[in-house]
Amino acid sequence: MRPGTGPAVEGPETGKRRTFLLRVRNNPFAMTILVIGVGVVLVGGSAAYVLRIPIESAVQEEAVRDIVDAVQPFVLAKLSPEDLAQPMTGARYEEVDRMFKESMLSRNVVRVKLWNLAGMVIYSTLPSEVGSFYPDNEGLRQAYRGKLSWEVTDQPEAPEERGLGRLIEVYVPLTWAEEGAPVGVLEVYLPYAPYARHLASIRNAIFLAAGLASLTLPLALYLIYRRGWASIRAERDMTLQREREVAALNRLLQRDIAHYQEVQERLL
Repeated sequence: MRPGTGPAVEGPETGKRRTFLLRVRNNPFAMTILVIGVGVVLVGGSAAYVLRIPIESAVQEEAVRDIVDAVQPFVLAKLSPEDLAQPMTGARYEEVDRMFKESMLSRNVVRVKLWNLAGMVIYSTLPSEVGSFYPDNEGLRQAYRGKLSWEVTDQPEAPEERGLGRLIEVYVPLTWAEEGAPVGVLEVYLPYAPYARHLASIRNAIFLAAGLASLTLPLALYLIYRRGWASIRAERDMTLQREREVAALNRLLQRDIAHYQEVQERLL
């Protein structure tokens, strides 16, 4: 064997860890607690992952419904179908721009657009977009069919909007007549960051609940086990004490019997 080679020698800490692991492995109750704790953590993590998409959709839908309920009646009351006939310019643009900036932009809205049915931007809080066309916009096409739609994106139509971070683009059909076809579409951009933080807090709450359950459940089982084990030990100690008393009485009886036999032999 070459110098410096040979079987590895375990240090005291390694030996202690190995002894502890062996004790845990050989203790059914400890293994049960360990399995339950790991199982609760896995179930909680799986639940957070599985529920991620429906929770995210629910939060987005709630945000969209809130903003639609706030802005759609306002727009329908302040504008008319004639306003969507051609791009807004001059005094009319300034009037509508002031109206939107004083109302909607204070509602956590970062951008507003108005579209007509020809796919043209009639108004935008970004003046350079007015009169522009953006083809292949699925959200806009759905709104033309009367369906409220939205999507989360970090690539909006205009390059000037791409520095705003991730956004929720909401397309709201504009219908002035009851049960009539949409005359235009209102597009509202919401920052996604506040909702991302809300979603993160929900996921963290699920993980925290799973973590607390993984601690409290095994702890409760341990307390039950400890109480039961204390009762078992008390019964065991009492049984051992009785066995010792019986053994002592048996020895005393055997001694008395031997003494009696000895006395009887002497008398005979």
